[in-house]
Amino acid sequence: GPTKEGMTPRIKETASLLWRIYLGLTALQVILLLITNSSMPFFDALNLSFSTISTGGFTIRNDGLAGYHSLSTEWIVLVFMILGSLNFTLYFHCIRGKIYRIYEPEFFAFLLTLVFSSLAMAFLLYGTPKILFQGIQGIFSFGEALRYGTFQAVSAHTSTGFAFANYDLWPQATQVLLLLLMFFGGMSGSTAGGIKIIRHLILFRVIKHKIESIFRPDAVRCLKIGQ
Repeated sequence: GPTKEGMTPRIKETASLLWRIYLGLTALQVILLLITNSSMPFFDALNLSFSTISTGGFTIRNDGLAGYHSLSTEWIVLVFMILGSLNFTLYFHCIRGKIYRIYEPEFFAFLLTLVFSSLAMAFLLYGTPKILFQGIQGIFSFGEALRYGTFQAVSAHTSTGFAFANYDLWPQATQVLLLLLMFFGGMSGSTAGGIKIIRHLILFRVIKHKIESIFRPDAVRCLKIGQ
């Protein structure tokens, strides 16, 4: 993404830190998957973790995450999809004790879009037929709509692509929302795809400055994101 911030002066040291953070997140997800789902083989947990942190979205089962029949597995994958979509320099600063460095406009914009899109998906799904890979399983209650809607919204937003429901047959409004979320993507400096949140912030600031210049053409403006 369009970011000039580095972690260390040396490229070799930065690469080493990135590898350690990446492998640490992968190992943590493997451990959590094995602890919370005793029926999951180590091979499945390892491949699922590789695919989650990289926001790749591939599984070794034809029915994807639905084949594990585990709510804990779904939520662990959801959390690590988000972790893989954060700027990896934030992990570096947190390890160094500089927690205040997470107070960045892009970070809060990313979290805000995640929350808003998840609630929007739940609202659009509530009361509609509950269409899963196994077929229609009744009607979406609010809790189920929040569960399935949040997962699919995060999966699309982070460009991961995991699925445990047949969203191709969901209401058209939900499909349009998922399509839009794919363009948002994650933060700069993450494994996520998409346009990146920082570019949307820059575009918003540019449009705002252009509108202001219509009414105050003589004003001098400096476009800044964070520092």
